[in-house]
Amino acid sequence: EKGEPDFVSSGLNEQLRKRFKLRKLMLYIDSNSKEFTPESQWEDLNMLTWDNFFMPHIKGEDPELTKSLFLKPVNADLLYNRKHGKGETKESDEIVQTVNLTFEALALSALQSQYVTVQRM
Repeated sequence: EKGEPDFVSSGLNEQLRKRFKLRKLMLYIDSNSKEFTPESQWEDLNMLTWDNFFMPHIKGEDPELTKSLFLKPVNADLLYNRKHGKGETKESDEIVQTVNLTFEALALSALQSQYVTVQRM
């Protein structure tokens, strides 16, 4: 909510936890489409650019944008946990960030072209 952390502690045991509710999360693999390459760095894109690209897909406004979904729309809870502050040094084998994703239900389906694309990744 509003980008504020659900839980933050400071000092020696600094942690950051955020909880998100994901609604209608979906994934599609369009093996025959062109790659979307933004005019600037991904980090520099403003919200309007993101909306102009994704909203027609989400709302189904253009019949040419129909996709074969790999992950059907699903609701999920995501819990992100970071154990240290950004500037702290850590041991190289220590797990610093974790993400726990809990799905209400899960439905996958793959076309042969999608399956081949995933194998190539």
